[in-house]
Amino acid sequence: MGKMIISFVLIFLFGCAAAYEKPATQTQVHSISVAKSKEEIFSVASKVLAMEGYTITASDINTGIISTAKSRKALTEADCDCGTTMGIAYIKDKRTTTEAAINIVVDGNGVFNIIASISGEYLPNNPTYGKTFECVSTGTIEQNIINKIQNHLR
Repeated sequence: MGKMIISFVLIFLFGCAAAYEKPATQTQVHSISVAKSKEEIFSVASKVLAMEGYTITASDINTGIISTAKSRKALTEADCDCGTTMGIAYIKDKRTTTEAAINIVVDGNGVFNIIASISGEYLPNNPTYGKTFECVSTGTIEQNIINKIQNHLR
């Protein structure tokens, strides 16, 4: 009887792990054009990222690249797709935590591109049952930052 219960538990656990499906959402780069100089956009974008709680890890005005470290963010299904298990989105489970990093590239023609890099962890700090995975942004994070950059550039 004990062996049957253990077998059932193992089959259930491996079945759940096998049921994981990667995000269906495709990664997108969000671009915007504004009638401002590269220097103005770069400066405002750096300030907005800092005000949003991101730590800038790389910033080079010559290449126009600004990158941040991953920061824990309470994201929802509207913000990202982290995949599913048994048809249920991981992001809906309260035991899933997410972190996001932002990359912005500003060119010399008033255009800047922004992309969020998101990772998730299910059952944090539990190596036996925990799972880490990459999530895909739905664009809400990028749009929020774009809006704030545009507002500060006016």
